[in-house]
Order: sequence, then C-alpha cells, then structure tokens
Amino acid sequence: MKKEPVLSALERAYQTHRSASEVLHHSDRGSQYAAQKHQKKLVEYGMKVSMSRKRNCYDNVCIESFHSILKKELVYLEHFKTREEYISFTWSSTA
Repeated sequence: MKKEPVLSALERAYQTHRSASEVLHHSDRGSQYAAQKHQKKLVEYGMKVSMSRKRNCYDNVCIESFHSILKKELVYLEHFKTREEYISFTWSSTA
C-alpha cells in the first residue's frame, strides 16, 4: 500500500473527529504507517500511537477477521467493473 492514501485517510479522520479526545491510532508495522511523515502527522494531531508487535499476527486478529468477513459476505459476491465502483459499494455498504 502506498503512503499517500494512508495520509489522506488520516487527514479525513482528523477533520471529522478533531474534537475527540484521546484518539488511539492503531496499525500494523507497514512502511506506510511507520513512515516519518505519517508519524509526524499523528503527533501533530495529538493522537496516541499504537503499533502491533513484530512477528505477532495476533495483535490485529479482530480487524483481520472483520476484513475476511467483509470480503466473503459482501465483496466476493459482487462483480465490479471499476475500482471506483468497488470503493463506492464497499463504503456505502459498511457505513
């Protein structure tokens, strides 16, 4: 995953939930989340940083399970012609 979409999502989340106190940002150790620019934004926004431990897949088991269910019960049952169609469907169906 590239870091630009991650930074864009972080910016949108901050704009939406700016007044929320003590926001915890949890991620795996992907390079896009460990990037210096991303880490600086988290500090700038006053978010608490949480990253999964190295070589421990159990730290993210809940979200990985959610993504698995989302794919099996929602995404794999549809046929999308474009990426935009997929994104629109996924977000409108889970919102």
